[in-house]
Amino acid sequence: MVMKTLSRHLDAREPDSPLFVEGGKTVTTAQFVRKVGFASAELWTSDLTGGRVVAWLGHNSVRMLAYLVACHRAGAVFMPLNWRLALPELRAQLRHAGASALM
Repeated sequence: MVMKTLSRHLDAREPDSPLFVEGGKTVTTAQFVRKVGFASAELWTSDLTGGRVVAWLGHNSVRMLAYLVACHRAGAVFMPLNWRLALPELRAQLRHAGASALM
């Protein structure tokens, strides 16, 4: 439900309105929608749709949020990983979730 609301919110906003601030730079709605489009294209061309698990290993960022929205739109499952975990712990989580991709 939250993702549907976010998608509707993005569609309703003015393209040049500020949406996020990251590293002192403002990201507009149009810029974010473009990032979501690039992420969506990557997911679709890699067949990461329909319930496939896409793991994310990285800090919170606008790029991470773009992949979160893109996964929702593609029907994939977005799985954030804790970047502080040791490699054996990350491997175990990826195996357990059946992740198809690691971003």
